[in-house]
Amino acid sequence: MKINKLYITLTLGFFTLFFQSCQFGKQYTYTTRQDRIQDVEQKQLQEIGYQSNANTNTASVTTEDNVPTMTTTDDIVKTLSAKGKAEVALKTAHSYKGVRYQIGGTTKKGMDCSGLMLVSWQAANVELPRTSQQQAKTGKYVPFASLKPGDLVFFSGPGTNSIKHVGMISKVVNGKNYFIHASSHGVREDEISEVYWKKYYKLGRRVD
Repeated sequence: MKINKLYITLTLGFFTLFFQSCQFGKQYTYTTRQDRIQDVEQKQLQEIGYQSNANTNTASVTTEDNVPTMTTTDDIVKTLSAKGKAEVALKTAHSYKGVRYQIGGTTKKGMDCSGLMLVSWQAANVELPRTSQQQAKTGKYVPFASLKPGDLVFFSGPGTNSIKHVGMISKVVNGKNYFIHASSHGVREDEISEVYWKKYYKLGRRVD
C-alpha cells in the first residue's frame, strides 16, 4: 500500500514538473522598437519608389518596455526624388526594368547601358550621344556628395581606367545613392556603395 502511495505521489510530482516546464518553456516574441522602425522604413521605401513623400506621416512604434510611442517616418527616411525633365527620364528608364541586356540595344527586346540613358532622356527632350564615353563628356560635373536623381553616373571596369558603363541616379535615401542601369543581368537598380560599383565609380554628370 505504501509503495502504491509512493508511486502515485511520484507520478503526480512528475506531471506537475512536466506541465510547469512546458509553461516556462514557451517562446514569446516581442517586437522591439528597432524591428518596428525597420518595418516602417521598408514599407515607406516600397510606397515612395523614387517619388518624393510630400506629407509627413507618423507611425506607432513599440519600445522594448512594450510602451507605444509615436515616431515620424520623415525622421527615418530622407529621400531625394526627381523633378522636371529628370523625373520624365527616370519614369522612362523604369519602364524598361527587367529588359535583358543586349549590346547596341535601345528597345524592350534588348538594351545596353548607354542606350537606356539615350532613350530615357530623349523622352525628356534631351539628346545624348550614343556611347558611355561620349555621354561622360556631356553636361556638367557633379561631385559624388551632390548627386541627385537624374544625374548620370559612370564606371570603369576590371583592368581599365576608361569609362565602360553608365547608369542614372534613381533615388537618394538617407545619403545612399541608388541608380538604374542596363547591367549584364538586365535593366535593374543597384546601390553605388556596393563593393563592385564603389570600386569602379568614376564620376557623375548632370545633363538637365
